[in-house]
Amino acid sequence: MNSVTMVGKIVSGPELRATAKGTSVANMRIASTTMKDVVFIDVTAWGKTAEFCDQYFEKGKAIGVVGHLKTEEWESQGQKRSKIVLVAERVSFVGAKDDEPEQRAPQNSRAHEPSAAQDDIPF
Repeated sequence: MNSVTMVGKIVSGPELRATAKGTSVANMRIASTTMKDVVFIDVTAWGKTAEFCDQYFEKGKAIGVVGHLKTEEWESQGQKRSKIVLVAERVSFVGAKDDEPEQRAPQNSRAHEPSAAQDDIPF
């Protein structure tokens, strides 16, 4: 099973581009801390997830990423190189509500008003 869940802060990106076929792809680098050290990992998001990252995340913001690991290989100056990349399947906001982007509701919207049924829930 190749499944990874990681929480960290964005240290570079997200940088959105499109493939030759028009598919959106965003690349970013996040830093995740443990008790003793910091791990830096490259993250790649595709399609709508890439567009979401570009719109709502920026350097310094906390992010949660669920995805899988992939090895990317290339050659540079005659040397074979490789790195492990976290391919994002889902991303989420992490941290205080003040850290989240401002949500804009359409005018005259009742989207944020609780319904009577919600008021009756005992918890």
